[in-house]
Amino acid sequence: MQSILRCRKKVGNDEIISKINQSAEQITIQASKINLNGITFADEIRVRDTSEGTICAIRPGRLELGAETKAGKSKDLTVDGTNGIKIRGLQNGQYSNAYTQITEEQILIRHDSTSEFIKLVNLTGEAEIRMGRAGSDTYTSILKGVVKLTSAEGYPRFRTTIGADGITIEERTSQSSSWKVIDHLGKVWVEG
Repeated sequence: MQSILRCRKKVGNDEIISKINQSAEQITIQASKINLNGITFADEIRVRDTSEGTICAIRPGRLELGAETKAGKSKDLTVDGTNGIKIRGLQNGQYSNAYTQITEEQILIRHDSTSEFIKLVNLTGEAEIRMGRAGSDTYTSILKGVVKLTSAEGYPRFRTTIGADGITIEERTSQSSSWKVIDHLGKVWVEG
């Protein structure tokens, strides 16, 4: 006679080391650590810390990092092949116009309320620093030791160039016309 031993016991949630729940729509794996060894393919990966509200999304060619507070999103960092690195501030869950962007060609720091910016452009050649307001042709430019102040609210437009050869003031009467020198001061030395 064979003896058959049967054991019936219900396992409690605190006794489970790991748990896999599978349905037609999704698979949920609950464990303290999950190791994936080898190449893993995914269209999108999202990581969320529910206690802190930190979010990370990895998509083909793009990495997004964000932080959420009880009031909503507070900041965002995006890295992708097109826009480089972009750090944006958020207010009440909405993206503001303030951001810092770093690409191969430029570094741009833009202020929110006034759309003022500081831009370091042409990083691969002769770097230029520009300061001004977005959507306006009024700006200050520094290139190779030459400072240009351009006032371009309507016409005529004026440009002042300060360089090693002195100070030059130019005027342009239309968008298609070239700059015309209206005054030039030679080298100026200031002694204190």
